[in-house]
Amino acid sequence: MSKKIKVVMCPVNRAPYVTNISDSLENLQKIVGGYIETVGIATDCVMVCNEEGRLIGLPDNRSVSWLMPYSVQGDVFFCGVEGEEFADVPEAGREMILRVCKKMWLQEDAQNG
Repeated sequence: MSKKIKVVMCPVNRAPYVTNISDSLENLQKIVGGYIETVGIATDCVMVCNEEGRLIGLPDNRSVSWLMPYSVQGDVFFCGVEGEEFADVPEAGREMILRVCKKMWLQEDAQNG
């Protein structure tokens, strides 16, 4: 049975936000639009994205351009990890992730608008 976890959601087409999602594999794949890939950003936090985002031509995700030396494609979210399981995004980092991702979203929006 899946549980709900608190995440920082960073969709391509809107500003980042905090929400609760079901952590079932089916739901996680639905959110990112395909196979999931995790990218560790801290010992207790990962970014979850579409493993094939670049190959299938998903749009760049400007909210997370600060994180990687290359662009990330498609919708992503940040969550915590506890062992092998996904968990709530750590409270200590949640506001920082949200703030930085929103800042990147707004900077790109201002430059393109």
